[in-house]
Amino acid sequence: MGCERANSVEAEAQANSKRVTASSTNDATEPIVDVDFGFRIDHPGEGWKLLGEADVKQFNPDAEAGMLHDSGLLCIVIVSRTPDMGLEAAAEFVGQQKFPKQVIESSRDVETSGVPGKQHIFTAEVGGVAYRYESTVYYRQDHVYQVLSSTLASKPASDLDSSQDTFAFLDGEVRGRQIIAPRIERYDGVGARVRDGRFESGVSGLQIEPPEGWGILVGSQRERIHPDSEVVFSLGKDAFVAITTETVSTDGQAGMVGFLRTRGGELFGEARGEGQTHELAGIPVSFQTYRSDPFEYQHGVFSHGSAVIQVSSWYTVPLADELRPSVEALYAAFTSIPGDERERLVRSLRETPAQQRRFEPDRSYWGGTFRDFANDLSWRCPQGMWGVDSFDAAREQRPDAVLQAQNIEASVMVSLEVWAADGASPADILDRELEGRELVSRSTASVDGVPVQRGLSSGRVNGVEFRYATLVAVHHGQNVLMEAWTANPGAVQDEAMARALANLRFHDRLEPVETLGRTRVDRLFGRRFEIPAGFELSQSELVGSERVEVWKSGRRELTAWSLSFVNGLQEESWIYDFIEQNARDRISALGRFGAPERSEVEISGRKGRHLRWSAAGGLSRVEADFLVHELTVFAFVYSNFSEAEMAEVRRSQQL
Repeated sequence: MGCERANSVEAEAQANSKRVTASSTNDATEPIVDVDFGFRIDHPGEGWKLLGEADVKQFNPDAEAGMLHDSGLLCIVIVSRTPDMGLEAAAEFVGQQKFPKQVIESSRDVETSGVPGKQHIFTAEVGGVAYRYESTVYYRQDHVYQVLSSTLASKPASDLDSSQDTFAFLDGEVRGRQIIAPRIERYDGVGARVRDGRFESGVSGLQIEPPEGWGILVGSQRERIHPDSEVVFSLGKDAFVAITTETVSTDGQAGMVGFLRTRGGELFGEARGEGQTHELAGIPVSFQTYRSDPFEYQHGVFSHGSAVIQVSSWYTVPLADELRPSVEALYAAFTSIPGDERERLVRSLRETPAQQRRFEPDRSYWGGTFRDFANDLSWRCPQGMWGVDSFDAAREQRPDAVLQAQNIEASVMVSLEVWAADGASPADILDRELEGRELVSRSTASVDGVPVQRGLSSGRVNGVEFRYATLVAVHHGQNVLMEAWTANPGAVQDEAMARALANLRFHDRLEPVETLGRTRVDRLFGRRFEIPAGFELSQSELVGSERVEVWKSGRRELTAWSLSFVNGLQEESWIYDFIEQNARDRISALGRFGAPERSEVEISGRKGRHLRWSAAGGLSRVEADFLVHELTVFAFVYSNFSEAEMAEVRRSQQL
């Protein structure tokens, strides 16, 4: 029996070393050889798992291969077809894609398999977490290669030293391959949705079923490409079309169309030619072509019902002649949603708002409430078609912004900014905000015991009238400015702006996690559960987007594990398999457990996954519950718990 148990433990350890996820069939230690793009990655050794195309695209949809270390260090390979560029231009092209708060630490020339490259090591913040990156760019046979390694900035810089050593080029021709975006059958967003592969917008009244080869980018993928858009369509990595929608009154549409056309000319570079007219949803739309190397852009603006719609398309200049017909085929797929169907769609979107989550280590948005633990502020999202932008996108617009949200239907934007108090009073700050605007009204009030200044104003920007609602306060040594604005002034918009500002709350102390009696409340991740009687907290750690807490009582141990994938691109089914494998790796490292038994379990009214490991002789037992909810993992790991004790903890959890 002892030999059999030892064999079982060893077999599990061997199997785990070769799997990226619990359902993986590929050996993660075997070299990856990509004959189409002409490169290979060899296995670096202990602790590493190679990522094939299916797995690596869960981390970055543009990647073709990569590898992951059990420390969390990730290395990916991105390849794109860009003829007639050269290494210097390729390095500049990749370098234009800046990360938030990017700081270059070093740069050098390198060479791999006789191919010269440009390497940069830099730090940046993504999702409020500091990372260190090593980016190496090569240009070979009309293809740009980026080998990108990343790890937490808190870890030694030397961790990156050998992360790219096993990448090499193959001899021979780089033939490439067609990259086709996966088809999305169903998605529920803010003001829009996807059904049976067709995009439907309740705001613009457009529906688009993309032609073959085109994919629909939604959620984090859309935000990564064009955060201001309603939807983005991609033709592999070669061409992109983004749609941006503004609700504008009939009287203001002509002015808004002109404003957006002018701004497009400022953004996209040198105009080329006279422009062309394409028919979208039965409407002739004038498109201007621009060039800003290495891209050619097409930009068109038109009115459709109560909306003004921008269509922005881009692709690299050397491929322009090849790709324009495909872009025009997508334009031809634009159609109008019939009146009755649109009314039903809008009603459905209002009744079932999108479930959004945003996450950073010191602030989060879930359940319709934003919580800023660093500044003791919270904000409740009003009812309606409101969407909350990623925190990185908010800071990109305004460096001091901690929140940015928008009502898609009313075309109202809201921003919350916080910065260190400089001695100015709320009245002084409001005076500065009102400069150059026409004052409509001004008042003072008290919110949660904090004096606030409020102002309602209007102004014109490039001939377009804007309406602003502003709230200013000083709280805990910080200036707080919340402002809502719209380019579509009206009673509906005034009400939406007033409701948005009224939902801001000031707290004496907003704790991200605390114990109330026997209830553990985690406001950062959004979970609460009852601590079993007699258990004491022995460990509580937050690293990046992961919190681990360990509670102990004698030989029994309860681990509460929360992990956010909100800022990533992963699919829920993949997360389940990846997290199960992660748990199996950790338990296997104890050296006492073989393969677990898997079953389904109900957690917080939802179906989750349960694993059970038994050690030799049954003297110790480890079990785990996993639930993936809104791209967040909520897990319990039980050591030496009875079935009844586990059920009690499970029943107590609320999300």
